[in-house]
Amino acid sequence: MKVAVLGASGIGKYHAQWFHKEGCEVVAFLTKNEETISSTRNLLKQLFSFNGRGYFKFEKLLEEEQPDIVVVATPTETHYEYTVAALEFGSHVYREKPFIWESQFTKNILSRAQQLLQTAKRKKLLLGINTQYVAAIPFYKSFQKLDSGINSFYFEMETNKNINLTYENLWIEMMPHPLSMLIKWLNNGTIDKESIDCIIKKKEFSTRFNYSTPNNVCKVQIIGKCVNTHPIRRFGINNIIVDCVGKRENSYNNYLIYNGQGLKCDDFMYQSIKKFIYAVKNKQQNKMLVPPKDIYKNLELQVDLYNRIKQII
Repeated sequence: MKVAVLGASGIGKYHAQWFHKEGCEVVAFLTKNEETISSTRNLLKQLFSFNGRGYFKFEKLLEEEQPDIVVVATPTETHYEYTVAALEFGSHVYREKPFIWESQFTKNILSRAQQLLQTAKRKKLLLGINTQYVAAIPFYKSFQKLDSGINSFYFEMETNKNINLTYENLWIEMMPHPLSMLIKWLNNGTIDKESIDCIIKKKEFSTRFNYSTPNNVCKVQIIGKCVNTHPIRRFGINNIIVDCVGKRENSYNNYLIYNGQGLKCDDFMYQSIKKFIYAVKNKQQNKMLVPPKDIYKNLELQVDLYNRIKQII
């Protein structure tokens, strides 16, 4: 299958690497202008044997390369536009998170998300998202045997890639990851909006709320920070909290660590992409790591939390 990557000078270069590893042909990438094509091509060549072409006009890329899959790893405000164009052209789409976001127009976000999902369904195409930490759940079960319900959920995530992020941008970028895990563990839940509490600082946020299902109430805490040190990633349920550490060995791997015990895992992004490719080949959207109904649920929870937090602060 032919793959085109939008935003290959940033996180998109790792998408390109994993699609290549799974036997796809990365035929093209898109940059913001002609001047950055050469540097982006060199970045990709450092990661794998890239022989594709660079573009700065998306329409031309689609017409000349005819990609089977388009990866959208561009800034958040462009996600909707590129996804609509790729789907209407006839390409499957694999997206970076958040699915879509427009801080000034949260009332329109869910309807626009429904439009994207309906377009994919109408065109018989797959639309996926990279909330890859869901891939950690089967490995996490090695540390936690669930004999009863889930009473608490904790997720802490730091980034040092852009230390100038405001709390709002930090929240928009990070929140899809913990929510994707929460939805996987506790499907069909709702947020008790009156239970939402938050602490907002310049480069960090912490929010607590109750997440209720028909048979359970789970106490949730999610923390996000922008730091200039090595970032921390940790998560867990029922007070069994594991650290998630990435290591570049022969390939990039993740390790889950609890009480000094480490468990090696394939990179979570790689697992997500691998499942997406399998789903495309077999025309089975339920084989994606995160299916469409969970993509929409994630965004729905984001909007609920965002609107309530804006009222509080």
